[in-house]
Amino acid sequence: MERALNLLRGGGRPVTKTWRFSLDSVAVDLPNPAASGTLLGYLFGEASPNPGYLLWDADAIEFVWQLQRQLPALNTLGQTLSENNLLMMGANFPDWLLRFLLRAIRQRPLTEGAGRDFLLAESEPPSQADAVVFYESLRRNIQVFPGDPIAFTREFCRRAHAQEPPLTAGVAPGTTLTVPLMEPVMPDGSIFISYSHAPADAAAAFRIVEILRAAGCLVWLDDERLTCGDNFENHLEDAVRRHSGFFVSVISRATEGRGESYYHKERNWAAQRVESMTHTRPFYFPVTIDDTPLPPLQEPRAFAAIDAERAPGGRISDQLAARLAASQQRLMNPSAPSGSPQK
Repeated sequence: MERALNLLRGGGRPVTKTWRFSLDSVAVDLPNPAASGTLLGYLFGEASPNPGYLLWDADAIEFVWQLQRQLPALNTLGQTLSENNLLMMGANFPDWLLRFLLRAIRQRPLTEGAGRDFLLAESEPPSQADAVVFYESLRRNIQVFPGDPIAFTREFCRRAHAQEPPLTAGVAPGTTLTVPLMEPVMPDGSIFISYSHAPADAAAAFRIVEILRAAGCLVWLDDERLTCGDNFENHLEDAVRRHSGFFVSVISRATEGRGESYYHKERNWAAQRVESMTHTRPFYFPVTIDDTPLPPLQEPRAFAAIDAERAPGGRISDQLAARLAASQQRLMNPSAPSGSPQK
């Protein structure tokens, strides 16, 4: 693989940097892919005696065990695994070990909803009936496709490209923002996403997050940052009223249809936050993800004069993403020109 990448991208020159996950007590984090050029990562070791190599089930168990133990501290690796596609070649895992690997990568129980689907292609699926029952019971977030994995990947990519152009991954040029994984305290200046946890709304919120991060924004989402044992209300209030730089309100028939919910608390905290801000300071960005009539009726009165953007399914415009990215850069760099008032 390394020789092929060097041949394709460097004309034979050694332009590929390599990284490998180790079974050592403390593994070295994955370098930032956006700043590393061509990066080849060996998640289960390299084919050499040092630092180790995945050979059989006992080794696989050790690698996955160490991976799940160290992921919370390996921010770049964890973020890369959670936000990108993972292609595994030459690893014939038993089905139960594959489930364990998915749990390690997600860093939360498989029974909890996810913002994206996991699609598994297996030419010889063991206990196919059991696998189907297991995965379909997980809110249909994970699906098994029997057949050749290579043919499945080709067809999946063909359909994805036909449906819409892929997002540009990584951080926008000229930005230095990074998003640490599983950080309960919101970094100052982050974009707070307020949304209903109804399935359609959650999916739209995750799409908004993807688009904003691709534009170089630092985004905070409760589904990624809050875990069992956290005081949800205190964390959310602190995130909105103290740390958030911007507030994206995801508006839908679900948010308009309920008179009492956490997202109403979040939006009221945002309304209290703007009381200490100048009227020229952009802060609140309403986004309507379905055919909800405008103006919305359930949003705080403090934001009644701000126009909402129509973004079906969470597909916000490039203009809004660019504006938020530029506004966030100015907020974190006060010497930059100030932003324009919201309309």
